Amino acid sequence: MSPRVYVAAPFAAGPVVRDAIHPRLVAVGWEPCSRWASEWVGPEDFSRFTPAELRAIADGNDEDLGSADAVLLFDPEGKGRETYSELARAISAGSPVVWVGRPTLSAWRRGVVQARDLDDAIGLLRRMGTLFAEGVRGELLALLASDEPTRAEYHAQGDPPKGALDLVRLAYARTVAGGGDEERRS
Repeated sequence: MSPRVYVAAPFAAGPVVRDAIHPRLVAVGWEPCSRWASEWVGPEDFSRFTPAELRAIADGNDEDLGSADAVLLFDPEGKGRETYSELARAISAGSPVVWVGRPTLSAWRRGVVQARDLDDAIGLLRRMGTLFAEGVRGELLALLASDEPTRAEYHAQGDPPKGALDLVRLAYARTVAGGGDEERRS
């Protein structure tokens, strides 16, 4: 079973999400579950919908978001509106978030890892997929997928990690010894 990823992005980015991002996610083993991108075309214009239709769209997005194992926030220009509501829901649910775009304060919340660009985000999700297959879930996916110092430390010791549990142990020990959260990648 492939892990599921929800892409949160501005409505106007629907064609990019559908035609460019979803195929790349599939190529690295993720199942996109952001149906909105397949159905939405054009700018955010709610005037063409009835209130009942808008509630149905929101319910569908909530259902997809709730079924996701991770969230990819894609908003390079920082113009998303509902995007950030979805981000808040994901963070509250403990879902890992890969952030591509202009950071806001939420980009530094626990469980969020910042990617330099879409290529970096796809690489992070590839690593998350490997960890997911080993049983890692939730915010820990973001921590371990982005925790290159932990992996480098293992390799420097000549003892490569045998799995996610080894990485968890080292990351925890380093965090406790360091007295707090490690600095996030940006």
